[in-house]
Amino acid sequence: MNYPEALKSEYVRLSAQVNSLERAIATLPEGSLEWRKRGDSYRYYHRADGKKVYLSKEKHELIEALAKKSYLSKMLTDVQQERVAISKYLYHHKDADRAQELLIRHPNIEGILAPLFTSMDEKLKAWEEADYPSTAEHPEHLIHPGPKGKRYRSKAEASIATSLHRNNIPARYEWDKEINGITYHIDFTIKHPKDGRLIYWEHCGLMDKDTYAANIGTKIKEFAKAGIFPDRNLILTYESREFPFESWMADEIVERWFL
Repeated sequence: MNYPEALKSEYVRLSAQVNSLERAIATLPEGSLEWRKRGDSYRYYHRADGKKVYLSKEKHELIEALAKKSYLSKMLTDVQQERVAISKYLYHHKDADRAQELLIRHPNIEGILAPLFTSMDEKLKAWEEADYPSTAEHPEHLIHPGPKGKRYRSKAEASIATSLHRNNIPARYEWDKEINGITYHIDFTIKHPKDGRLIYWEHCGLMDKDTYAANIGTKIKEFAKAGIFPDRNLILTYESREFPFESWMADEIVERWFL
């Protein structure tokens, strides 16, 4: 179903809802409910035929009915406005597909615009498999096996890589990123599978070391200057000898952020 057809279907649904609301409102008392707050309580009034009559607590059934009428009336107005908006769109909409017509008349244009027709999945896969600069030191420390034959500096990083790979989340490991004149090798740079935006994942694996922990704090401040913020586009995970990082933690984070 294309967009105009979907709107036609929605117009029919809204029309049925308008009829239902109008019937429900017709069964409720004449007039409207007004109220005024006094301290921590409210005083209710029935407005009808140009008169306003105070409603005591004993009139709770009438108060409830008039409150329901007020609510349904507001809902009816919203639905009617939505229906009018759809009606105006359908009135001005033309079925001609000018973009498709361009490709039919000029086949060479489709070749020029090939990247435009590449699916998000194809673009993300190509991005993940492309070469990228990584100048991280001590490659001899890459001893923990992960997916696709790659190796990582810790079991935790291998677990993160495995979870990302298992869920088809495109990522690069230790991709160079310059921030304020300093080159950082962020553990994982990820492209969100839904919209392609960049998400960074830093695993802080030596939090029981004071100097290391202090450096993490400094790094987060520098990242923030470049618009990289925790819980917005930066995932931070931690571990120490006493509190190791487990593979299920990686799975939970991947599910929450990307699935």
